[in-house]
Amino acid sequence: MAHVIGYVSEISEETLNSDACFDCRAGDMVGQSGIEKMYNDYLKGKNGKRRVEVIIAGRCARAREEPFTAGKNLKLTIDLDLQIAAEKPWKGRMAR
Repeated sequence: MAHVIGYVSEISEETLNSDACFDCRAGDMVGQSGIEKMYNDYLKGKNGKRRVEVIIAGRCARAREEPFTAGKNLKLTIDLDLQIAAEKPWKGRMAR
């Protein structure tokens, strides 16, 4: 079911510079295929922030934090008989 569920990886420079992800930053993990890609905006949540004001001596004068917001959960139901039928032809073979 990996092809259906998909996977996430670090955002590519091409995606970062496109309109596909308007609030993404370098280093963000985004859905690359399947359900992970289709529901990326729903699942990803929002990054937190920390702003630190440092005085000349190198000490922190003030710090302000915005906590991260977790993404939402997605509950999937996949028919077991359909999954077994789809996997049966691949039994004993390695994916490439």
